[in-house]
Amino acid sequence: MTLPILYDARLVEQVVLQAARQLAPESAREFHLERERAYEIADQQERETAFRGVFSRWFHALDLGRALSLALAEAPTLARQTRVCRVEEAARARDEGADLYDLARAALPDADLTPCDEGPAPPRIVFIRLRSQLFLDQSALLDLLRRELVHVTDMLDPSFGYERDLPPAEAGPSHDALLRARYRVLWNVTVDGRLQRRNLAAQGARDRRHREFCETFAMLGDRARPEFERWWQMTCPTHACLLAEEIIIPRIIVPPSPGTICALGAAIADVKNDYIKSLRGDLSKTSAEAIRNGFAELESAGRAWLAGENPVIDEVVIRRSVDARYYGQAFDIEVEVPGAAEALAPERIGERFHDTYEALYRNSDRTARIDLVNLRVRITGKTPPLALRPVPRATGEPASKAVREIWYGGKRHLARLYERSQLAAGHRVEGPAVIEQFDTTTVVAPGFVAVTDEHGVLNLTRRS
Repeated sequence: MTLPILYDARLVEQVVLQAARQLAPESAREFHLERERAYEIADQQERETAFRGVFSRWFHALDLGRALSLALAEAPTLARQTRVCRVEEAARARDEGADLYDLARAALPDADLTPCDEGPAPPRIVFIRLRSQLFLDQSALLDLLRRELVHVTDMLDPSFGYERDLPPAEAGPSHDALLRARYRVLWNVTVDGRLQRRNLAAQGARDRRHREFCETFAMLGDRARPEFERWWQMTCPTHACLLAEEIIIPRIIVPPSPGTICALGAAIADVKNDYIKSLRGDLSKTSAEAIRNGFAELESAGRAWLAGENPVIDEVVIRRSVDARYYGQAFDIEVEVPGAAEALAPERIGERFHDTYEALYRNSDRTARIDLVNLRVRITGKTPPLALRPVPRATGEPASKAVREIWYGGKRHLARLYERSQLAAGHRVEGPAVIEQFDTTTVVAPGFVAVTDEHGVLNLTRRS
């Protein structure tokens, strides 16, 4: 079973035109004669159809689709779980890659879709964007496609648990891009590691991924190499696993009643709202008075809103920040500004901008012009803390109620089963294990340990 490939006609034309420059004189003459015959057709629609036929024939005659055909043959899951592979032109190198789309989103004409003889057709397609010049180097193209199609295969795997949108960073929009970059680096490491074990990785892939990993996770220091090895050798990564690592989660918390945690959170959550005001221009030429007045206006609106909500709160917290960028940049970063009056002076805001930029990107230009974009205020009404009921202290080892075989990380494990209600403060459960309760099931993965604290909360950490 092979996956049908639909090449965009404009991409095929560009690929063939570039390949034609490298043809032997006799073949080049034959190609140009075919094009000339198409030019002579009077009817515009027939002429366009003839041109497409010429370029399509030469595309296949020069075997310019062999890299994609080989890469798809190496990923048989795609033929079973998707309906078609659509290939279009990428404007830039950074736009190249593969993705998974619903048919409705792809908006393909019915005529472009091959009927499915074996039951309902899969509702998804593989969507690939490539620059035309990459087709001239089939080896490099094959390396790229192999990596991209492993990503798509992961997206289709239910055990991977892929979600397109990552949770927003609490530190603000500027950190979202940083987390996405970390996620991408980790995923790429696992992809190239799996390809190398199949003898399909590009030459030098391991060294490149190791450099990227060490640069991205410089905060790991001496731990970077063993951590890289762990990800490189991983056979079955998951979305949750990648997400936990990208933000360096040292501990996973499972509350006593996960099924009601949202309702509990709504009842005790702080009440907050965000306000924004545009104030554009050269920061050095913006008056401190305009900045202070802008923040005062936003804070006044926030306090009026909070009073209208009438929540039970202990205190009100105001967080001020600005959106700013270096002159000429197309993106801005959020910079927190303390509430003291002297901190609202343009020169103090400029210092904090440079410090924040350097923390994010490891460089800054303290002589460059800074453009102010927005003022922001977040008002928070802090609710009283919740007092959790303590659980009894453990007097011995936790009692396992059974042993069950589970599948995790690409292999079988014997896992002990525990009843959550029987776990006392201080009980320690080492993975592989399964902890059951009325509203959820907690899997303690191999290499992890779960410890119950004094309030019945499970704390999962990696075993040292």
